[in-house]
Amino acid sequence: MLPPYPQLDTATRTGVEHDVFRHVHRQVEAMPAFLRLPLRVGLLGFGLLPILRYGRPFRSLSGTHRKTWIELWSHAPVPPMRDLVKLVRSTSLLAYFDHPEVRRSLDTIPDNTGHPS
Repeated sequence: MLPPYPQLDTATRTGVEHDVFRHVHRQVEAMPAFLRLPLRVGLLGFGLLPILRYGRPFRSLSGTHRKTWIELWSHAPVPPMRDLVKLVRSTSLLAYFDHPEVRRSLDTIPDNTGHPS
């Protein structure tokens, strides 16, 4: 769910992705139980249901199949499926673009005047 922008070296990207995952996990754990339980069930379904379509869980899918699966859920006729992706995506993007390594990389990108922003 994270964008390829800005370009980060592999080690930095891996570290940022790990930090974002931890942030999302902490946010889920901080929810009240009456919200946390259905969210966990939804995440379990999201992660395991690709086995029926691709023969493997979400974690083991190729990048193309991951994108397809996310898009399928993003546009599903079942509102909780769409809402789950929206919640995880928005929380992930907030953590991603607020990460010090990503902000540092963005700070070095020239604005439309040719100067770093």
